Amino acid sequence: MKGRSAPAGSLPWHPAWSSPVRPKYITLILFVALLGVGSLAGGVLALSDGDYRGVILLLGSPFMLLLAVNGFAMRLRMRQRAAESVGFTESAASEERGVRLPYGAAVWSFYCLWPVMMIIFFGPFFVASLSNAATNPRDVETLIQLGVTGIATGYASCFVVDLFRRRLRCGMIVLSPVGVYHRSWSFDSFFPWESVLYVDAGEADGPLVELAIMPGRGSWYRRISKLWRQAELAFDPNMAVPGKWLSVDPALLYWALRYYHEHPEARGELAGPAGVQRLHCGAVLS
Repeated sequence: MKGRSAPAGSLPWHPAWSSPVRPKYITLILFVALLGVGSLAGGVLALSDGDYRGVILLLGSPFMLLLAVNGFAMRLRMRQRAAESVGFTESAASEERGVRLPYGAAVWSFYCLWPVMMIIFFGPFFVASLSNAATNPRDVETLIQLGVTGIATGYASCFVVDLFRRRLRCGMIVLSPVGVYHRSWSFDSFFPWESVLYVDAGEADGPLVELAIMPGRGSWYRRISKLWRQAELAFDPNMAVPGKWLSVDPALLYWALRYYHEHPEARGELAGPAGVQRLHCGAVLS
């Protein structure tokens, strides 16, 4: 099955999915980007006038711009994602060894950077509030500021710790001869092919790829980090993958799952390069 990679967006878009390029997303991304630029300009002007509050605007500007870039990568480029990121992953566990469809690098970078930026933003205010509370412990405004900045700094710090401990990781879907392995940000799960009833699609803040699962056939869920209770956990015992997080067109994942569910004789190729080549070519329509 040799050939060039299929053009991005060449596979049929499921009827249950709305268009990824929607006016509300474009408007929101532009608004956040302008807010980031405005914060940057406002911070520079405020500091030039000797107003220390300009520091707050300067610290908030990178977060706004990062949010806009992440929104562009997640929303507006969904159909332009090609299949080059699909590869083969080796693992001692058979359920994790197969054809890998990773989550997007831009989204993962955002989730790595935002807690660091929160610490940079809230940390100095937390230290200042702590110092003020020590000298004036009965000041209500100082105590409120101390509580808010303390919670934000503490949560972001715990998030960074979980990143270093690899409890929060970049997600991926692995299609193997024995089943489907899903590693999300804070949990992972596995679904043997014989437990899959059917492949479905839905809409939940963007395209959703779903597997309907028959319980008691070897499938499992494992929550790795308790800092983030993801919405997909509500689908247990079924599988749900938000298309906005993938590095590929979500249509590729949907049609690949359908193809291997309907063609058990082809699942053996998921143990080697033939499976990767099939997805690269987009040859997953029954």
